[in-house]
Amino acid sequence: MEIDAALSDARAAVDAASLPEEWQTAAFTEVLRHLLGGSGGSAPFMPVHLPASPVPPTVGEGNGVAKFAKRVGLDEAVLHDIYGFEGGGVSLHVASTKIAVSKKSATREIALLIVAARQGIGVDDGWTAVSHIREVLHNYNRFDSSNFATNIKAVSDAFNFRGKGASVEIRLTQPGWEIASAFVREIAGTS
Repeated sequence: MEIDAALSDARAAVDAASLPEEWQTAAFTEVLRHLLGGSGGSAPFMPVHLPASPVPPTVGEGNGVAKFAKRVGLDEAVLHDIYGFEGGGVSLHVASTKIAVSKKSATREIALLIVAARQGIGVDDGWTAVSHIREVLHNYNRFDSSNFATNIKAVSDAFNFRGKGASVEIRLTQPGWEIASAFVREIAGTS
């Protein structure tokens, strides 16, 4: 099946299902994966060809996720397996076993993942508050309150910094984008 037809069919299937808005992205991803021949589950999937929606699919070059996907060299569907892009924010959907156990290393990895996504889709205008990283570290039980600032500053090979204390913001440098892109691909299992 051609990608354009699969995108249209997936969008139409999601629209026809009248799902709650918070489920639509995940549903679109799964339907598209099945239409393109992926194996997301153990049960066979029989695509239902519905008439194309009059609304064009939202996946495309103008989409922040599409730009981020292009920058890191992955398909959008793969990024949706790693991240949640709902409500103008970014959440991380990576198994904790894929994140380093060491709090110092986890700070580096999560900083790369979160900052790359937030800056890659354009939710942050060039600079990302470290509070977003802190929140995700808490979620993964990898937050080290005594050494957080030191651990963030240790990622100076990938980031520029501005501000002080809790208001520190970081921005990926060009070498940082290369490091972050390689790590995102590694998390996705494609490197």
